[in-house]
Amino acid sequence: MTTVTATLLISACGKSSPKASQSVTVNNDESSVENRVTVSNQTIDIIPSEGTTQLAAINLGYILTQSAEILPPTINGVHAQANAVALNNQGLAVAYNVAGDVQAGAIDIVNIEGKTAKIKSDLEYATRDINSIFWGKSAIYAVGTDSTTGQRFLSRIRVDGA
Repeated sequence: MTTVTATLLISACGKSSPKASQSVTVNNDESSVENRVTVSNQTIDIIPSEGTTQLAAINLGYILTQSAEILPPTINGVHAQANAVALNNQGLAVAYNVAGDVQAGAIDIVNIEGKTAKIKSDLEYATRDINSIFWGKSAIYAVGTDSTTGQRFLSRIRVDGA
């Protein structure tokens, strides 16, 4: 079981501000987000690039299979879009932000179990774009911009379990 236990804000760039927004909603209830996951188990065709033949693509020996599709979260009525993925032996983390002037974002922590995917934790940020993520040994590091301060940030999100 994955549990998000803490979030630490560190100002990454610009002048630090004591009013930095840390507004995040953490949801560890798998049943409330399971409707965002669709198991597909579909083979993905390999399309050869220009100048190669279909035979060359087939002979690579790779078969790509899409195990599941995860719909992005809706934050304050706005649909987010996935922009970064981080993997480690504990699972998969997906970063989301919102296109345009609105800044909002999310992080999904996903376990891949065989041919199924389950969202274990969903973190939603009402005023922050999450632009990229990295998953280290025991924490996910997220960077982005906070609309309430106009500053960029680096967050360390400790993750326990898988």
